[in-house]
Amino acid sequence: MASATERAEEALKALSREDALEYLEDLRESWAELSKDLGRTTIFYLLTAALFELLIGNEEDLKFAVIGIQFTNSAALQKVLPALAAFLFYQAITQMVRWLEAEEVFEAFYKELHPELYGQDLEMPLRPSPGMVNVGRQFPESAPHAILGHAVRVVLGLAVLTLIPVVFAVQSSFLLIDKYGGGDVLSLVVICLSAAFVLAAIAILLLYATRR
Repeated sequence: MASATERAEEALKALSREDALEYLEDLRESWAELSKDLGRTTIFYLLTAALFELLIGNEEDLKFAVIGIQFTNSAALQKVLPALAAFLFYQAITQMVRWLEAEEVFEAFYKELHPELYGQDLEMPLRPSPGMVNVGRQFPESAPHAILGHAVRVVLGLAVLTLIPVVFAVQSSFLLIDKYGGGDVLSLVVICLSAAFVLAAIAILLLYATRR
């Protein structure tokens, strides 16, 4: 399958300048909303993982509220949280790939429609920020600092997109088995779901990388 850049360049050949400019504006609005969604999903994932770590080792009958909904530290809640975290990770990866594809299309359109601005890296302030995905992108592509920014993105990407979620999925599986036993049906279902979501997310990343 062709990359987003290749598809954008092909589409530009069939669009008038007015239609291309209108699409570019619509893309920027959608891109900004996607950035907000990605930020929220990332925060929810981290909160879910942190809540599991807090509850799994606590034997007390804790009660707490999330967005006005009351919860207690029940066995069912402890078992479900890892699967929820894995789903949120999968959702975040899906949104991140869509964000990166939106960036590719934006660059292709902007380069064609505003070459004088693109050549001076003046499209940079128009990019929405998706958090850590945007680290280093504040530097113009021609600046030596951009190399450092790219290196930081690679390190953060490996840590956030693979290492942390995989480690949490493995750790939460061992903690559930250790606490509830290897024969607990709900724990086994949750472990399988967590593995499926994490593997699916990694597959989406690899598929995107092969199209680059």
